Amino acid sequence: MKIYSIRNEYIKGDNLVGYLCYYQSDRTFGLELKEGLGPVEMTMFLEAFAGKNIYSVDPYWSGRWVQERIVPTDRQNLGAILRDAGLKEYDPHRLLVLASGRCAQDDLFISPVREDELEPWARERFSKRLSAAIPLSNGRMMMTIKDKSTYLVQLKPLMENDAGLKRILSDELQFQSLKLITGGTGITFGEGLYLMKDALMTQATPGLVDANDWKKIVIETVMDTAKICETYGVSRQYVNRLVSEGTLSSLPLSGRSQVFLRPDVERIWRN
Repeated sequence: MKIYSIRNEYIKGDNLVGYLCYYQSDRTFGLELKEGLGPVEMTMFLEAFAGKNIYSVDPYWSGRWVQERIVPTDRQNLGAILRDAGLKEYDPHRLLVLASGRCAQDDLFISPVREDELEPWARERFSKRLSAAIPLSNGRMMMTIKDKSTYLVQLKPLMENDAGLKRILSDELQFQSLKLITGGTGITFGEGLYLMKDALMTQATPGLVDANDWKKIVIETVMDTAKICETYGVSRQYVNRLVSEGTLSSLPLSGRSQVFLRPDVERIWRN
């Protein structure tokens, strides 16, 4: 993950508007907006979300914000523009960085920051992102936050308000395709179908689940060595090497087979 501060050159003093995250694994973006700002500081595009108390913006609209600040894919002489920029292919992230995120419509610009340089409000928000999301039955989901807290979420009330999400409620196969947005800012059922963490928390309760749910949770959250080899096309020796060098940690369970948390495994192959 790469992080960039978004600042407003027009504002004197504290001109931070928010942060932009770029996830190399799937080339997606995520906006994290500072609370308490207005349209003058944020510009109309970003204030449209903040005005609805949306401060973590989904990948689609974050990507749209980026696209408004770079050369479009249908620009005439695009090939020559890319060559002049030293690019072999159209790369929204690189184009954005080369221009420091500037565009003619506003005074915003970006600059790279490290995670330990984030303002306290952003560090707090990052610490409470999702670490796991598991679809259950009857339109429910179990989610775990990075601070180790776990919630049972009733998704039906949220999904019934969106035409695209509503049809998924009647398609169990699609509902079971639920997965985390890269970065843990929410969940997705496919491109353009998102539910962000703040919305999920409105329907979340720290809840217990029944035995059948726990069985599904275990199946969805752990992988043994054989499953890793099958999924990623690697050998047992390679998995054992990851364990021996400390890159991958197994769960402290009795038995001959090593068992691993699925998010830990997926994190290795995303990097």
